[in-house]
Amino acid sequence: MTQGQKGYIARTLEEKDRGGARTAIGLGRWAYVIEQMRGRFSKLVLLNLLLLLFCIPLVILFLLRQSYILAGGQTMPFSGWLFVGFPAYPALEGVGEQVILSVDRFFGAIMVLGLIVAAIGIAGALHVVRNMIRTGGEFTLREFWKGIGVNAKTALPAAAVCGIPAYLFVLAIDYSNYLIAAGEGSAGWLIAGIVAASVGIALLVLIFFWTLSVGANYDVGFWTALKTAVALTFRLFPLNLLYGAMTALPLVLVFLLGGFGTFFQTLGFALMILIGIIFMVIVWMNYSQWAFDGLVGAAQSVKQESAPQPRPAAENKAEKEYEESLEAAMEVKSDLASRPIKPLDDGLALYELPASFTRGDLKKLRDSKDKMDADAKQYAEAHKNDEKYVAYNAHFEQLERERLEKEKEAQKAAKKKKKRGESAQ
Repeated sequence: MTQGQKGYIARTLEEKDRGGARTAIGLGRWAYVIEQMRGRFSKLVLLNLLLLLFCIPLVILFLLRQSYILAGGQTMPFSGWLFVGFPAYPALEGVGEQVILSVDRFFGAIMVLGLIVAAIGIAGALHVVRNMIRTGGEFTLREFWKGIGVNAKTALPAAAVCGIPAYLFVLAIDYSNYLIAAGEGSAGWLIAGIVAASVGIALLVLIFFWTLSVGANYDVGFWTALKTAVALTFRLFPLNLLYGAMTALPLVLVFLLGGFGTFFQTLGFALMILIGIIFMVIVWMNYSQWAFDGLVGAAQSVKQESAPQPRPAAENKAEKEYEESLEAAMEVKSDLASRPIKPLDDGLALYELPASFTRGDLKKLRDSKDKMDADAKQYAEAHKNDEKYVAYNAHFEQLERERLEKEKEAQKAAKKKKKRGESAQ
């Protein structure tokens, strides 16, 4: 993309990537993500359960809202009695809608706080999923907590800035429904207001998603991320609707399956508990990464080699001498370089015997030695498959195979020479 073709999004985000070059792969983007999910399903389930802990307040508030609406419906004055045998039917137009409005007025405000709490967990999941998509990184609790520290400054204000207007739109919809049911105002204008508020909620959801994606992938401030998110929401609007629907698929399944009975509703909730929330994060982050590649520029692959640059003669000579010495060193295997050796920077040390020691002091010395040995073995076992050790040992294994092949060839040549000498005699 040339400078003249760069738009606002590219100018805002270029050279501000958070780092982590993408691993070169032979699969398509979606195939690669599916392969990652298949190979790490158990870890993704654990991550989803961790996310659910942060979503518990929001879920509880939603269930309480439903309970209050049902309780209000059961206590509404659908019929009453005026004297014995003379029923009196009060005006019930809009009573149900008024109950919903009253409940949403209270619980809607608190649910915004629940969304902010859920955003804390989402901030950690964004970092883990980003690393998984970009570099094939593993899920660890350390990366999750690190992600909260990195992304919370974007995720928390995004939840507030998008959640509060959404709450006001919900109240506007409830109030319009109440006026329509009560027969007050113009039904046409009220319906148009409901449609406009619904569109506003959908746009706020997309802006919230994009703000999270921008903040997780680029080192920019919140307001920059928010303005970029608004631009991305309208720039990719048709695709946003498609992938937004794909992202919301677990929620849609919960409500759709719930309409077919208790068994299906239980199945839907089980899917949400296992992998539903993290599935939503993965789908949106993968889509947004594809969008960033096209609008800002693809991250450089870790296997991509840069073009060679001309160097001065003195530098070339020094580099040649270094390469020759390196080749000479690579002909002899070093035990220190072939296996992991833990550095002495973790506070472990041998017990020092006092000037006058007892059998107990000797036992402490032996225990400290055993502890250091066990720690060193554990470190070696954990890092034995590190790339530098695997590549180093593979190099000498290849040299050994080549040496054996040369010896076999020499033996075959000696046998042939001996046979020719015997036949000549």
